[in-house]
Amino acid sequence: MLLTIQYLRAISILMVLWAHLVGNFGAQGVDIFFVISGFIMMHIMHQRSQNYLEFFFARFFRIAPLYYLATALIILTGNAYEPTFWHIIQSFSLLKVYWHQPVLFVGWTLEYEFCFYLLCSISILFLKNQKSRFIFLSTALISLFVVIDLLIFNDKIYGHFLEFLLGMMCFFLRKRKFFNHLNPWACIGGIISGFCALIFVDIYFYNPLTFLRFIGYGIPSFVIVLFALSLENSVSVKEIKFLKIIGDASYAIYTFHMIALYLFSDLTRMYIQGQPLLAYGFLFLVSIGLGVVVHFYVEKPIRRVLIPRDCARACFKKIYSIQQSSTRWVRILKPLTSRI
Repeated sequence: MLLTIQYLRAISILMVLWAHLVGNFGAQGVDIFFVISGFIMMHIMHQRSQNYLEFFFARFFRIAPLYYLATALIILTGNAYEPTFWHIIQSFSLLKVYWHQPVLFVGWTLEYEFCFYLLCSISILFLKNQKSRFIFLSTALISLFVVIDLLIFNDKIYGHFLEFLLGMMCFFLRKRKFFNHLNPWACIGGIISGFCALIFVDIYFYNPLTFLRFIGYGIPSFVIVLFALSLENSVSVKEIKFLKIIGDASYAIYTFHMIALYLFSDLTRMYIQGQPLLAYGFLFLVSIGLGVVVHFYVEKPIRRVLIPRDCARACFKKIYSIQQSSTRWVRILKPLTSRI
């Protein structure tokens, strides 16, 4: 994995955690995550020879187990958002529903991710080269944006689907070696400029009802990711251990930090009164710590058990062979049934 991408994941999850803890700047970390996801999916489809089943299940097992576990825990602790039966079923399905949040409310981003993974799987099923897949995914993402964000739910034109497209553009710009040989200081300046743009937009142009988020947050996030990738090609990036660990654990921190905030906020109010900085600092560190522990002792073992590479590949090949056999039998039986 590219170190700069891991560092951006670390910074993004710290931003999101800060936003949920304090309520100010930081929600833009989600937009950076979406751009990174667009880049990573194109990178995976380019680097690995996978059929659509391998790709889909690999991504599903990447996000579903921790999300299901965190959702179950948030329900059991009594902190779920509207925990009705059908709401819980919808949350576990990972299908996007716009008129309410999932039970674990941070799951709304995973619903976008899941939709994007489905589209990528479809592109792998029907299309063989990267250019065709890019055109298909671009058309699908733009269509979803037009239909959902502009025509149906146009009170908040966030355009998160377009942020995946921006990430895909990062991949092709990097593949074609645009910005690949920039001066390292120019790359660092570009990254800093992107973060400054996020802060500037947040202060002067933020409006939760009419804000075009894919422009105000998505384009600066695109700039940040693009220059981070350029930096990786321009200089040997040194490993910063704590940032890499947080980047590796970013998904576990994201899915479990709300549980940490719910569980420890009462203790914080009881024992750290009148010292908001100390209270925020404690909750911040506890949330990171819980996520890191979950990453090493839950997420990684689950991945090894559920989807070891060789076992998964054999399983997917078996499913694929069954599918091919059924198709073959349909071809054999069709002339016979047509005579009946």
